[in-house]
Amino acid sequence: MKKIAISVESTADLPEEVLSQHGFFSIPFHLTMGEETYLDGEKTNEEIFEYGEKHADLARTSAPNVNEYQEHFRRIKEKGYEGIIHFSISSFLSGGYRNALAAKGEDEGIEVVDSGQFSLGIAMLAFEAERLLKGGLDDIHELKRLSLPIKDKEDVSLMISDLKFMAKGGRCPSLVAKLLSPLPLKVSVYTKEGRLSLAPTLLLGSMGKAVRKYIDSRLRLHEGKIDFSLAALGYTSASRDGVEEAVNHLKSRGFREVLAVPTNATDACHGGPGVIGFGFRILE
Repeated sequence: MKKIAISVESTADLPEEVLSQHGFFSIPFHLTMGEETYLDGEKTNEEIFEYGEKHADLARTSAPNVNEYQEHFRRIKEKGYEGIIHFSISSFLSGGYRNALAAKGEDEGIEVVDSGQFSLGIAMLAFEAERLLKGGLDDIHELKRLSLPIKDKEDVSLMISDLKFMAKGGRCPSLVAKLLSPLPLKVSVYTKEGRLSLAPTLLLGSMGKAVRKYIDSRLRLHEGKIDFSLAALGYTSASRDGVEEAVNHLKSRGFREVLAVPTNATDACHGGPGVIGFGFRILE
Protein backbone atom coordinates (compact mmCIF):
# COMPACT_ATOMS: atom_id res chain seq x y z
CA MET A 1 0.00 0.00 0.00
CA LYS A 2 1.08 3.58 -0.65
CA LYS A 3 2.10 5.69 2.31
CA ILE A 4 -0.37 8.61 2.43
CA ALA A 5 -0.03 11.67 4.69
CA ILE A 6 -2.92 13.71 6.06
CA SER A 7 -2.19 17.43 6.36
CA VAL A 8 -4.19 20.26 7.94
CA GLU A 9 -3.63 23.87 8.92
CA SER A 10 -3.44 25.19 12.46
CA THR A 11 -7.00 26.45 11.86
CA ALA A 12 -8.14 22.83 12.41
CA ASP A 13 -7.53 23.50 16.14
CA LEU A 14 -5.85 20.19 16.91
CA PRO A 15 -3.26 20.33 19.71
CA GLU A 16 0.12 18.72 19.23
CA GLU A 17 -0.76 15.58 21.21
CA VAL A 18 -3.79 14.89 18.99
CA LEU A 19 -1.81 15.57 15.79
CA SER A 20 0.88 13.17 17.00
CA GLN A 21 -1.64 10.52 18.04
CA HIS A 22 -3.22 10.47 14.57
CA GLY A 23 -0.03 11.09 12.60
CA PHE A 24 -1.36 14.30 11.04
CA PHE A 25 0.88 17.09 9.77
CA SER A 26 -0.02 20.73 10.43
CA ILE A 27 1.17 24.02 8.96
CA PRO A 28 0.77 27.13 11.16
CA PHE A 29 -1.08 30.25 10.11
CA HIS A 30 0.46 33.64 10.88
CA LEU A 31 -0.68 35.83 13.77
CA THR A 32 -0.14 39.61 13.54
CA MET A 33 -0.41 41.83 16.60
CA GLY A 34 0.36 45.43 15.73
CA GLU A 35 3.71 45.49 13.94
CA GLU A 36 4.76 42.02 15.10
CA THR A 37 4.00 38.73 13.35
CA TYR A 38 4.16 35.30 14.97
CA LEU A 39 3.32 31.73 14.08
CA ASP A 40 0.00 30.43 15.35
CA GLY A 41 0.72 28.92 18.75
CA GLU A 42 3.48 31.33 19.75
CA LYS A 43 1.00 33.56 21.59
CA THR A 44 -1.68 32.38 24.00
CA ASN A 45 -5.35 33.16 23.46
CA GLU A 46 -5.25 35.28 26.62
CA GLU A 47 -2.52 37.45 25.06
CA ILE A 48 -4.68 37.79 21.94
CA PHE A 49 -7.68 38.89 24.03
CA GLU A 50 -5.55 41.37 25.97
CA TYR A 51 -4.32 42.92 22.72
CA GLY A 52 -7.89 43.23 21.41
CA GLU A 53 -9.07 44.95 24.60
CA LYS A 54 -6.20 47.45 24.60
CA HIS A 55 -6.08 48.41 20.93
CA ALA A 56 -8.50 49.76 18.33
CA ASP A 57 -7.62 46.88 16.02
CA LEU A 58 -7.62 43.14 16.63
CA ALA A 59 -4.88 40.60 16.35
CA ARG A 60 -5.15 39.15 12.83
CA THR A 61 -4.48 35.78 11.30
CA SER A 62 -3.32 35.11 7.75
CA ALA A 63 -2.55 32.05 5.68
CA PRO A 64 0.95 30.76 4.96
CA ASN A 65 2.31 31.93 1.63
CA VAL A 66 2.86 29.65 -1.36
CA ASN A 67 6.53 29.07 -0.53
CA GLU A 68 5.65 28.02 3.00
CA TYR A 69 3.12 25.48 1.73
CA GLN A 70 5.69 24.16 -0.74
CA GLU A 71 8.21 23.71 2.06
CA HIS A 72 5.56 22.04 4.22
CA PHE A 73 4.73 19.52 1.48
CA ARG A 74 8.45 18.95 0.77
CA ARG A 75 9.18 18.11 4.41
CA ILE A 76 6.33 15.59 4.47
CA LYS A 77 7.56 13.87 1.31
CA GLU A 78 11.07 13.67 2.75
CA LYS A 79 9.60 11.41 5.44
CA GLY A 80 8.79 8.82 2.78
CA TYR A 81 5.17 9.63 1.98
CA GLU A 82 4.12 8.95 -1.60
CA GLY A 83 0.96 11.04 -1.39
CA ILE A 84 -0.45 13.95 0.63
CA ILE A 85 -4.05 15.01 1.13
CA HIS A 86 -4.30 18.50 2.60
CA PHE A 87 -7.48 19.95 4.14
CA SER A 88 -7.72 23.77 4.10
CA ILE A 89 -10.01 26.14 5.96
CA SER A 90 -12.99 27.30 3.86
CA SER A 91 -11.85 29.37 0.89
CA PHE A 92 -14.55 31.93 1.81
CA LEU A 93 -12.78 32.57 5.13
CA SER A 94 -9.11 32.60 4.12
CA GLY A 95 -6.64 32.45 1.24
CA GLY A 96 -5.11 29.24 2.57
CA TYR A 97 -6.80 26.98 0.02
CA ARG A 98 -5.68 29.18 -2.86
CA ASN A 99 -2.07 29.24 -1.65
CA ALA A 100 -1.98 25.50 -0.95
CA LEU A 101 -3.39 24.78 -4.41
CA ALA A 102 -0.73 27.01 -5.99
CA ALA A 103 1.96 25.22 -3.96
CA LYS A 104 0.71 21.85 -5.19
CA GLY A 105 1.09 22.97 -8.80
CA GLU A 106 1.19 20.00 -11.17
CA ASP A 107 2.24 17.51 -8.49
CA GLU A 108 -0.09 14.53 -8.87
CA GLY A 109 1.08 13.25 -5.50
CA ILE A 110 -0.73 16.05 -3.64
CA GLU A 111 -4.44 16.73 -3.34
CA VAL A 112 -5.80 19.91 -1.73
CA VAL A 113 -9.37 19.96 -0.38
CA ASP A 114 -11.37 23.11 0.38
CA SER A 115 -13.05 21.91 3.58
CA GLY A 116 -15.82 24.52 3.41
CA GLN A 117 -15.43 24.50 7.20
CA PHE A 118 -13.45 26.07 10.02
CA SER A 119 -11.95 24.85 13.30
CA LEU A 120 -12.86 21.28 14.24
CA GLY A 121 -14.99 20.91 11.12
CA ILE A 122 -11.68 20.63 9.27
CA ALA A 123 -10.39 18.16 11.84
CA MET A 124 -13.41 15.89 11.40
CA LEU A 125 -12.69 15.66 7.67
CA ALA A 126 -9.15 14.61 8.49
CA PHE A 127 -10.46 11.97 10.92
CA GLU A 128 -12.73 10.59 8.20
CA ALA A 129 -9.82 10.49 5.74
CA GLU A 130 -7.82 8.58 8.36
CA ARG A 131 -10.67 6.07 8.70
CA LEU A 132 -10.73 5.52 4.94
CA LEU A 133 -6.95 5.05 4.82
CA LYS A 134 -7.08 2.51 7.63
CA GLY A 135 -9.79 0.72 5.66
CA GLY A 136 -7.32 0.09 2.86
CA LEU A 137 -7.83 3.06 0.51
CA ASP A 138 -4.47 4.28 -0.79
CA ASP A 139 -5.39 6.51 -3.74
CA ILE A 140 -5.36 10.21 -2.83
CA HIS A 141 -7.51 11.17 -5.82
CA GLU A 142 -10.21 8.74 -4.70
CA LEU A 143 -9.72 9.93 -1.13
CA LYS A 144 -10.42 13.51 -2.22
CA ARG A 145 -13.49 12.42 -4.22
CA LEU A 146 -14.92 10.64 -1.19
CA SER A 147 -14.10 13.56 1.13
CA LEU A 148 -15.92 16.24 -0.85
CA PRO A 149 -19.51 15.17 -0.01
CA ILE A 150 -18.60 14.72 3.68
CA LYS A 151 -17.92 18.42 4.26
CA ASP A 152 -21.58 19.14 3.56
CA LYS A 153 -22.60 16.52 6.14
CA GLU A 154 -21.16 18.35 9.13
CA ASP A 155 -22.80 20.76 11.53
CA VAL A 156 -20.12 23.09 12.95
CA SER A 157 -20.91 26.15 15.04
CA LEU A 158 -19.74 28.49 17.80
CA MET A 159 -21.45 30.01 20.81
CA ILE A 160 -20.06 33.52 21.33
CA SER A 161 -20.36 35.42 24.60
CA ASP A 162 -18.97 38.80 23.53
CA LEU A 163 -19.76 40.26 20.11
CA LYS A 164 -17.17 43.04 20.37
CA PHE A 165 -14.49 40.94 18.70
CA MET A 166 -16.84 39.89 15.88
CA ALA A 167 -17.80 43.54 15.32
CA LYS A 168 -14.20 44.76 15.31
CA GLY A 169 -13.34 42.10 12.75
CA GLY A 170 -16.25 43.09 10.49
CA ARG A 171 -18.10 39.78 10.93
CA CYS A 172 -20.98 41.32 12.88
CA PRO A 173 -22.61 44.77 12.46
CA SER A 174 -21.30 47.18 15.11
CA LEU A 175 -24.83 48.35 15.96
CA VAL A 176 -25.96 44.78 16.65
CA ALA A 177 -22.95 44.22 18.91
CA LYS A 178 -23.59 47.49 20.75
CA LEU A 179 -27.25 46.66 21.37
CA LEU A 180 -26.67 43.06 22.47
CA SER A 181 -23.42 43.35 24.46
CA PRO A 182 -25.00 44.70 27.69
CA LEU A 183 -27.45 41.78 27.79
CA PRO A 184 -26.65 38.43 29.49
CA LEU A 185 -26.91 36.45 26.29
CA LYS A 186 -24.83 34.51 23.81
CA VAL A 187 -25.28 34.05 20.07
CA SER A 188 -24.58 31.10 17.81
CA VAL A 189 -22.55 31.28 14.61
CA TYR A 190 -22.47 28.40 12.13
CA THR A 191 -21.09 27.56 8.70
CA LYS A 192 -23.38 27.60 5.70
CA GLU A 193 -21.97 26.94 2.23
CA GLY A 194 -18.49 27.78 3.49
CA ARG A 195 -19.45 31.11 5.08
CA LEU A 196 -20.19 32.12 8.66
CA SER A 197 -23.82 32.95 9.49
CA LEU A 198 -25.51 34.16 12.67
CA ALA A 199 -28.11 31.72 14.00
CA PRO A 200 -31.47 33.22 15.00
CA THR A 201 -31.32 31.65 18.48
CA LEU A 202 -30.29 34.01 21.31
CA LEU A 203 -29.08 32.09 24.36
CA LEU A 204 -29.95 33.69 27.70
CA GLY A 205 -28.64 32.72 31.11
CA SER A 206 -25.48 31.44 32.77
CA MET A 207 -22.78 29.80 30.67
CA GLY A 208 -23.80 26.30 31.78
CA LYS A 209 -27.48 26.87 30.98
CA ALA A 210 -26.72 28.64 27.71
CA VAL A 211 -24.33 25.97 26.47
CA ARG A 212 -26.93 23.25 27.02
CA LYS A 213 -29.53 25.28 25.09
CA TYR A 214 -26.97 25.91 22.35
CA ILE A 215 -26.18 22.22 21.96
CA ASP A 216 -29.85 21.26 21.94
CA SER A 217 -30.65 23.93 19.33
CA ARG A 218 -28.08 22.47 16.90
CA LEU A 219 -29.02 18.84 17.53
CA ARG A 220 -32.73 19.62 17.10
CA LEU A 221 -32.04 20.65 13.49
CA HIS A 222 -30.92 17.12 12.60
CA GLU A 223 -33.05 14.82 14.75
CA GLY A 224 -32.92 11.24 13.49
CA LYS A 225 -29.89 11.97 11.29
CA ILE A 226 -27.05 12.44 13.79
CA ASP A 227 -23.88 10.34 13.83
CA PHE A 228 -23.34 9.88 17.57
CA SER A 229 -19.86 8.36 17.22
CA LEU A 230 -18.02 11.67 17.79
CA ALA A 231 -18.62 15.26 18.82
CA ALA A 232 -15.64 17.61 18.55
CA LEU A 233 -15.67 20.55 20.95
CA GLY A 234 -13.35 23.57 21.09
CA TYR A 235 -13.00 26.48 23.49
CA THR A 236 -11.00 29.72 23.40
CA SER A 237 -10.50 30.56 27.09
CA ALA A 238 -8.11 28.85 29.47
CA SER A 239 -10.75 29.10 32.20
CA ARG A 240 -12.76 26.37 30.43
CA ASP A 241 -15.96 28.06 31.63
CA GLY A 242 -18.88 25.94 30.42
CA VAL A 243 -16.65 23.26 28.86
CA GLU A 244 -17.38 20.55 31.42
CA GLU A 245 -21.11 21.27 31.15
CA ALA A 246 -20.87 21.01 27.36
CA VAL A 247 -18.97 17.70 27.44
CA ASN A 248 -21.37 16.16 29.96
CA HIS A 249 -24.42 17.35 28.04
CA LEU A 250 -23.11 15.97 24.74
CA LYS A 251 -22.52 12.61 26.40
CA SER A 252 -25.97 12.70 27.95
CA ARG A 253 -27.43 13.30 24.50
CA GLY A 254 -25.79 10.09 23.24
CA PHE A 255 -22.36 10.96 21.82
CA ARG A 256 -20.00 8.07 22.48
CA GLU A 257 -16.84 10.17 22.24
CA VAL A 258 -16.35 13.89 22.88
CA LEU A 259 -13.03 15.42 21.85
CA ALA A 260 -12.59 18.68 23.80
CA VAL A 261 -9.59 20.85 22.89
CA PRO A 262 -8.47 24.49 23.21
CA THR A 263 -8.65 26.34 19.90
CA ASN A 264 -5.82 28.17 18.19
CA ALA A 265 -5.57 31.82 17.19
CA THR A 266 -8.25 32.12 14.49
CA ASP A 267 -11.27 31.52 16.74
CA ALA A 268 -9.69 33.61 19.50
CA CYS A 269 -9.04 36.58 17.19
CA HIS A 270 -12.53 36.69 15.72
CA GLY A 271 -14.67 35.28 18.53
CA GLY A 272 -12.96 36.60 21.63
CA PRO A 273 -13.02 35.02 25.11
CA GLY A 274 -15.64 32.56 26.31
CA VAL A 275 -16.26 30.94 22.92
CA ILE A 276 -17.37 27.32 22.87
CA GLY A 277 -17.94 25.52 19.60
CA PHE A 278 -18.75 21.99 18.55
CA GLY A 279 -19.31 19.90 15.48
CA PHE A 280 -20.75 16.52 14.55
CA ARG A 281 -21.47 14.44 11.49
CA ILE A 282 -24.90 14.20 9.87
CA LEU A 283 -25.99 10.84 8.47
CA GLU A 284 -27.29 10.46 4.93
